[in-house]
Amino acid sequence: MDLIIDVTPKPGPLVITEDDAIAFADFLTFVSAYCSDKSERDGRRWKSKDLLERLDRMRGLCDKLIDEPEIEQGTYWTPYHECQPDEIQPILLQEIGNRTGVKLYSANLFDIPSGAPIGHIELALDTEVKEACGVFFFPRGFEEEIVGPEWLAASPEMDDTIQSFVDALPGMKSIQQMSTDTEARSDDQA
Repeated sequence: MDLIIDVTPKPGPLVITEDDAIAFADFLTFVSAYCSDKSERDGRRWKSKDLLERLDRMRGLCDKLIDEPEIEQGTYWTPYHECQPDEIQPILLQEIGNRTGVKLYSANLFDIPSGAPIGHIELALDTEVKEACGVFFFPRGFEEEIVGPEWLAASPEMDDTIQSFVDALPGMKSIQQMSTDTEARSDDQA
């Protein structure tokens, strides 16, 4: 739904006081942290792409009005915990196959500025070859978007390994992208 409001600014110079600018910044921070326009029956809520684009536009305006300290951006996670195979999604178990010496972990992911939950990661750490396989799960409506599996070099510290996967996420393909690529290759071969 694209809501377009036809407004015309008042004639003459626009005046925004310092108090007005602070109120605008406060409202923007509140909406960013607590408001969502999409929800599920189970109570999960999130912001649509449309709302996120509008918030970005308002942040640009706010940057022109307010001298604010830089807000840390990125992702943080709950303390990871070791898992049993029955607690891990089948896609990760299929990827690790019959490897021995593999430990399984999981952690929930959150957005740093807002604290909003964004999904979770499941990891298989192969201590013998010092590699880790990761799969991300992101709620999208009634389904989950699955990104991965992806193998990366494991760091000695698990938090560093998780950070490596978070950093690699933009280049990773979702399961939907991989199946679309596979279908396209099948169509090309037919």
